[in-house]
Amino acid sequence: MQLIVVSSLVVWGENVFVPTGGLGQSAVSAWDPEHGVRHLLPASDDNTEYAYGLGTDGKDMVWTLLRVLDSQAGDGQYSLMTVPFTTDPAVVAAEARVVREERDGSIWPEAAYRVGCGYAARRTDMAELAVTRLADGAEWIVERSAPPDRGSWSFGPALGVTCDEVFVELFSDDGYYPNTHMWSIARIRLDSLGEPTFPPP
Repeated sequence: MQLIVVSSLVVWGENVFVPTGGLGQSAVSAWDPEHGVRHLLPASDDNTEYAYGLGTDGKDMVWTLLRVLDSQAGDGQYSLMTVPFTTDPAVVAAEARVVREERDGSIWPEAAYRVGCGYAARRTDMAELAVTRLADGAEWIVERSAPPDRGSWSFGPALGVTCDEVFVELFSDDGYYPNTHMWSIARIRLDSLGEPTFPPP
């Protein structure tokens, strides 16, 4: 099967996942040939939970879940969620689990997850790269270059994850006139990331 991403639309085989909702596309609907369109994420339907950044490799599904703690104060908690691949809302409600709290939450398509081989990767709001192992929540943050070079390049969206590597866009201001802005693709080995951090017990 092949994963095709058009903006934040995700297609896997005959299944289509469509971001819906208001600003930032805060929910996900699923379509399959047997059932048609169904609301999939978030499982809650009471405006206290919002789902962003769905990614899948056909085995695992991963997304950001925002739980609203205080709507007047604008407080919320962002979590990385996962469930075995499904288009069934009942399976999501019964089997979805929190992998870990996210370092930061983002509603933008550029921060959508890419998933592969039990790992999930995304761009953070600080233009860093976050890589998480779904089995135990181990997380690696690949930071941008340190000052004074910090502004010269940054990570773009994650593009894909294999059992050995993460592929991610890079944006740089270090090009040559007249093309001073450059886009490239980085390939980062998972075994080069060092020691991870783990969620609290």
